[in-house]
Order: sequence, then C-alpha cells, then structure tokens
Amino acid sequence: MTIRTTRVTKRVIAAVATAALGATLLALPTSPASATPTVSVYRTEGADRYLTSNALAFKNAAGATNEAIFVLASGESFADGLAASSMAGALNATLMLTPQASLPDSVITMMRSLSSTAVSPTVVIVGGEAAVSAKVAETLKAIGFTVNRVQGADRYATANAAAAQTKLSNTNIGLFAGKRTAFLTSGTGFADAVSASGFAFENKHPIFLTNGTTLSAETAAAMVAAGVQQVIILGGTAVVSDAVKASVEAVSGVINSLRIGGADRYETATLFATAIGAVDPTFLQTILLVDGKSFPDALAASQLASVKNASIIPVTDPLPAVVSQFIAANKGTIQSIETVGGLNAVPASVVTAAKNAATIAQPTAAIAATDGSAVVNVTFTAPLNAAAATTTTSYSRTTPAGVTTNPTVTYAYSVTTGVSKATLTFAGAVAPGDTIRVIGNVISHATVPGLTVATALTAVVADVSVPSAEIVAYKGTVGGEKVWVTFSPNTDTASFACADLVHQPAAILGAVATFNTPTRVAASQTFTCDIATNAVAAGDAVVLPKNKINSSATTPISNAAVSATASNDITPPLLESVTYSTSAVGGVSAVQTINSPANGGIDILARAGTAVAGKAGNSWKLAVTVDGGASSVTVTSATKTVTVNVAVADQAFAVTNLLNGNAAFSALFIANVSTSDAMTGQVVEAAHAFTGGTDKMTTVATFSEPLKTALAANFTSSVTGALAIKAAATTNNGLLTRVITLEQQTGATIVSGVATLTVDINITDRNGVAVVVNAAATNVVAMTAS
Repeated sequence: MTIRTTRVTKRVIAAVATAALGATLLALPTSPASATPTVSVYRTEGADRYLTSNALAFKNAAGATNEAIFVLASGESFADGLAASSMAGALNATLMLTPQASLPDSVITMMRSLSSTAVSPTVVIVGGEAAVSAKVAETLKAIGFTVNRVQGADRYATANAAAAQTKLSNTNIGLFAGKRTAFLTSGTGFADAVSASGFAFENKHPIFLTNGTTLSAETAAAMVAAGVQQVIILGGTAVVSDAVKASVEAVSGVINSLRIGGADRYETATLFATAIGAVDPTFLQTILLVDGKSFPDALAASQLASVKNASIIPVTDPLPAVVSQFIAANKGTIQSIETVGGLNAVPASVVTAAKNAATIAQPTAAIAATDGSAVVNVTFTAPLNAAAATTTTSYSRTTPAGVTTNPTVTYAYSVTTGVSKATLTFAGAVAPGDTIRVIGNVISHATVPGLTVATALTAVVADVSVPSAEIVAYKGTVGGEKVWVTFSPNTDTASFACADLVHQPAAILGAVATFNTPTRVAASQTFTCDIATNAVAAGDAVVLPKNKINSSATTPISNAAVSATASNDITPPLLESVTYSTSAVGGVSAVQTINSPANGGIDILARAGTAVAGKAGNSWKLAVTVDGGASSVTVTSATKTVTVNVAVADQAFAVTNLLNGNAAFSALFIANVSTSDAMTGQVVEAAHAFTGGTDKMTTVATFSEPLKTALAANFTSSVTGALAIKAAATTNNGLLTRVITLEQQTGATIVSGVATLTVDINITDRNGVAVVVNAAATNVVAMTAS
C-alpha cells in the first residue's frame, strides 16, 4: 500500500549540534523576574473518549470539509495508537478513535462532515482486526470511504509498518538537530510516548516500540529502512534498558542515541518538553494537559498539539510538583494552557494549579535581622505551606567561623491582610558577620504545587547607633509616680535602673531626691520611676547621665546624657483631632447556604487585595441550581453573582470543591464547608446574598499631651464595630503617647464630619489629670477622612 500526500509543516526546526541538544535535556529556562504573564485556558472535551476525539478532529480541521485522509486507531488499546500519530502527521490526516467492534454513529457523522467536499476520501486503519474489526472497515466502505490497513503481527510490527508508511509518504522522516530522528519507547505503557506524539505528528518522527529489554531484529531493520540517524529514547532504564540503548547504537546508519527519562512519566514529559523547547521555543508557548493515567484522550491529542504548537504534559490530581515546577520555570513563555478531556480526566483544580504556576510570581523572602537580637523576622510575598514554612531546617544562621545552627520557627498567614510571616528564634543573639538564610527551594507555595520560595540571605551588620531616652517628669512627693523614661528600640533596657536618674534641685542647697526600681509599661520601651526620697519641685531637673545604659548590639554603645525639667501640670488632656481611613480587608461570609442549616453549609471568604474584599463583597450572591446537565461554575461580575449548576442537588463539600476548582471564583474567593456534617447537607439556593463583609477602619486620635492611661473601653465610636487599640512597640502599645491609633472592623458607611469619637473621664495624662467631660461636649470630636 502506498499513500502519498503533500504536507507543509507549521515550522522549520532549527538545526543544532547534537552535543548542544544533550546539554539542554536538564536545563529549565526561567522567565524574567519582571514578567507578569497572562495565560489563556481552553478545554476540549466530549461526553466520552470518542466524542472527545471528534472534538479534537474538528479543531484540527479548523472548519474544513475537504479532509481527504483519516487515520483510525483503537480507542480501547493504546499500542497501535502510539504509532499512529507520526503516520497521521505524515499523511496530513485527521486522527480518529473507534471501539474494536463497531464504529460509533458519532464518529461516522464527524468523518462525513469533515470530508463532505473531498474526492474519494480514504481511511487508514492502524492495527489488525483484533484492534479494529473487519466490521468497522466494511461500515466505512459502505458509506463511501476507501479503506486501507497498516498492520503487523503484533504492536511492535504495527509500529514498524507505520514508520515505513511515514517515510514512504514523505520521502524521508523528519529532521531533528540535523539528523533523521525517530523515537523509541516502551510498547507496554503509553505515558512516555504520548508526551512525544504531538511533536512526532508535526514533524514526521516515527515512534518505534520495544518490550523494554530487547530491540527486535525486525525493529532494527525497520530503523534502517526508514533511514534513522538518531534515536531519542523516551523513559528511564526501568522501561527501556541500557542494553536496548546499546542495541540501537549498533543499528546501521544510527549515529547516536539520546535518552530522555525522569523519575516518572510526569518528569519525563517535562524533560522532553524542555529539550524540544530548547531547539524550538514555540513548543513552550502552549502546554496541553492530558490524563496521565488513562490513554484515550492523550492518543487523540497529538493532532491538537500539532495545530497549537503545544507540548503534551500528562497530569494527575493534584498537579504533580515536577509539572508545576516546569510550568513555573517557563513563566512568561507559556501563553496558553489547553486541556483535553472532561473534569474526570483533568479536574478544574489541576488546570487552576497549572495556570497559577504559569502566572503567579515565585514567592520571595525579606529578612530582618538585628545585631544583638535572637529574633529574626522573615516576610514572604505569598502564603506558604505551613509545614514547610515552620520546618527548622528551612532556615539557618552561619557564623563567620562556619558554625551553622537552625532556629525554632513560628509561621502565620492572614487571609484578610495578605501578610505571610515567619518568626525565627535562634539560641543566642545574632552577631555581625552572621549570615541568615531562607532555604527557599524547600518552602512551597500554599496552593501552587512545586512553586517554591526563592532562596534569600542577609548578612548581619554591626549596630553602631547610640541608644537614646526621653524623660518626662512632674513635681511630687515621696511615693509619687512622677518620672517616665522612654528608650529607643535599640536599648538594652535590662541595663537601666531608676537609681541611674539624678535629681538636680533648682533651689540652692535643695534636698536631692532619689528614685525607685523601674516598672515597665506592658511590653513597651517606657518605664516609670517613683520618688523614693525627698520631693521634686517644679523647675527641678531630672537627668540620665551618659554611659548609664547600653545598646543591645553585640558590641554595646553607651548613651549620651539626657535631661528634663519637672513641671507642675494641672491642665487636663484635650482630644484635639480625629482622622480615619478604611481599607478593604476582612471576610465575606456566606453562611447556611443550604435548605437545612443544621446539615451544614458553605462559608465564602474574600481574598485580600481583590475587588470583592471587605464590605464590597456584601453586594455579591451565590446561586446553586439543579439543571440536570454537567456541573459548572459561572462568575458574572456585571451582576455580582456566582452561579453553580449541578446535575442533582449536591452536598456542600462537593459544591465547595466545584467553586474552588473554578479559576475565576478562586481568584476572588475561598470556599469552605461550614460544619463537620456538611456531607449530608444538600445545597440548593436560588440566590443567597453574601453577608459579614467588613472593612478595617483605622482611627487616629490626637491629644494635646501624652497620656498615662487609655484603654479601648474609654473610646466610643458612632461607627458600628468593636474598637481596639492598635498594638505596636513603636507607639508603646498605644499607651503613654499623645497619639492613639484605634482599629475596628465595620460594614457601615462612614460620613466625614458626621461620624464622631467620644472619650471618657478615665483617660488621664501622665500627671493623673483626667479628660474633662462637660455639657459643652469637649470630649466629642467629629471624624475627618485622612
């Protein structure tokens, strides 16, 4: 049988040296750090393998009705289909699948449609009647097709016959790296060959098969007949032995062989795509995801891979880490992700993970290490896998002497603020010359498998800053708490004692006061000192002499002298101004979104930094409908609606999985089942409005002087939402300063100049003088937007 066709390939493969190809097999190119790629996602599927094959054939034809040649392979056995891809490409044919016994009506309809204007269309059946029955051939003849069959005594002989037809139809097989190239892979497994099938289809590279331990004489002769100069072996030594590789290299005309094999089918596929992409980068612009555990969709996918210039990547659920790493490494190059098969073959969550790997930047770490402190803070740019982020060996400190130690670690990520932070505590303070490392390649992203943190390091530098102090003093008698000392953050406060303070009376020969042991205010840098002996008068000086306190640096530095004049303060503190700002952080919760709340429900949380964060999410709603069709999720921004369609009333956990598996939904929200017994709760909702979304309101109250006491309970806001004083070391946890920062979560609408903040009499200044509350309401101040 001779079938000839003229075919123009979509590209010309650049010739490169074989040595250069070999050097690229393990190289993973990376995209520029500044790249912010946009990746399109498409899916081709049918209700079964044959309808999926039909859909692929339709895409391959691109609307044409003059398809002259079809290649037909078994949809029930993979072996003949593996060899069919290169032959179909060589014949410029459309690849179809069929059951062994009879040709489905849907396949007949598609073939008739695609060839309706063709003259004498031909079908080439691959494999013997045990693979595709005589009845199938008779059916095709009866409806007007010319039928030929390419076959051998077994799968290996059929592959040899297909290779011969590939050469015969095009004079020569395809060139790769300047040599006539064929692939060799196991005939007992489909996965490795599938990865190469699209490239073989496009560039006419025969796919030969081996039992894994020997190269048959017939296959060796077929390689000679095909003019093979180079053989690329697909798979590791467990599937194609080194003895087979040696036999290949002994075949007449074969100049060299290369092996592309990883730890499993997923790594082999990424290594193959990387090697091909190094020679022809267009094959890294599109990746085509197929089920890595089932062959039918993958067999038919080779023609779509050819049309789309795509690399075929088998996957499983969850997305294999090695695939995620490959996609992330080619971020910026990958422009689209094609998927073949339905959600059972390649779940939406796998596609979402692949898209995330192609679009989400590699997390980075910022290390803040201070000379003399045992605590190091690390801030990350993404949420992390908590187990990896808290592993002690994910971080290290190395001294100039080469001694390396690991810290204890706490890690936290806030979905409302987006802050991802690890706190490292080492045994002993860090010192100048120490190197702090985040060993990033072992800390993985929380939601993108295989995407790891970039390794980071910082050298600890000597802290040469001089510690400082601020003193506030009032007149008073013995026992009065009249002196406050606030130190700079770099101070070793353990070196301070109230006895270090020196009283200098203004009156000549006045009695000198002394001061008691300090009392620290909460976790702040502020200490109070009581008068121990003699009185302090207004106008007296209270001095902290130089060299009394040290910095906390490894090499301590002493303070300069500082002093204050004691005052006779009787003026109450006055609330001078109140400003506010809001930010869209906080949760959006949709609770009890089922008919029977006792059976559980779905909670939905808005992602920080998105358009739905905070109270903005309260205008969205969720609808769960039963339409009897395929399950789907639709996010409509115009109506602010998330619609879930299910075939039958489904359980809360199943609907949650559907939601999180949808790329558009997961970009905005996170869904969780709300109770442990949600397995039995069936979700059916016409339209459930989201509630509970709140913005963070930050209110800054400025007083006329520093305060001694101020608690959240001393403030009343006209805006709904509980108030809390913002805890921050730099503001002494909100106490003992004249500026108090309050925070509250609120869903209310705030009107500048109308909303108010009220303070009560329990707020006092440092001398114990209370805020005045009177009929003039001087303790009530209108808020203005900052």
